[in-house]
Amino acid sequence: MLPFTIETYFASIAQYNKAIWPFPLAGFPLAMIAIAAAMGPFARGARVVGAVLVLAWLWSGLGFHLLHFSTINFSAPAYAVLFVVQALLIAWVFLVRDHVRFRFVPDMYGIAGVALAGVGVSTWPVIGLILSSGDFTAAPFFAVDPTATILFTLALLLLAEGRAVIWLAIIPVLWTFVDGATFFALGAPLGLVFPLIGLVVFGLLVLKRRAQSKVPN
Repeated sequence: MLPFTIETYFASIAQYNKAIWPFPLAGFPLAMIAIAAAMGPFARGARVVGAVLVLAWLWSGLGFHLLHFSTINFSAPAYAVLFVVQALLIAWVFLVRDHVRFRFVPDMYGIAGVALAGVGVSTWPVIGLILSSGDFTAAPFFAVDPTATILFTLALLLLAEGRAVIWLAIIPVLWTFVDGATFFALGAPLGLVFPLIGLVVFGLLVLKRRAQSKVPN
């Protein structure tokens, strides 16, 4: 049994969003900047994407999990550590080593990436509104909400190229199982969709990596 209900969970999101309002709204323009950088012909596009993702993971981990969600969930500090580790990994790969490149191709990877980005930025906040009985302040926005951040990160990894991409997907994919178990335990069967998304994305990343390894340099 979890120490909170689904009503308490979304009430907690609403409380957090109100406390830092209007900063949660910054998630949308940040997401648009990252998508434009990933899909456009920008020489520094990967660094821009990396900077946005690092900010989102730190914000979700330290701001939401550690400083806020820990008041109702004893596991939140451990979650915060996991999010900070992911932020550091993204910073190392995208900003320090510069080992990732983006190139949008309208194949199954690119289309799935764009579709999942839409889910993380818009669809999931709308679902959150429904589950919270229409309270706008309870909407789980990208960069503030961990689930939206996870979905958007997986989406961008589908648009990325490089050996490190699969390794960067491990923590987000594992988190889809945490989300799935959490929402299912809270009485929301929709939570079962999260691990399915994680497995599908990881499978696509493996297929994409194998296809790229067969292309002669």
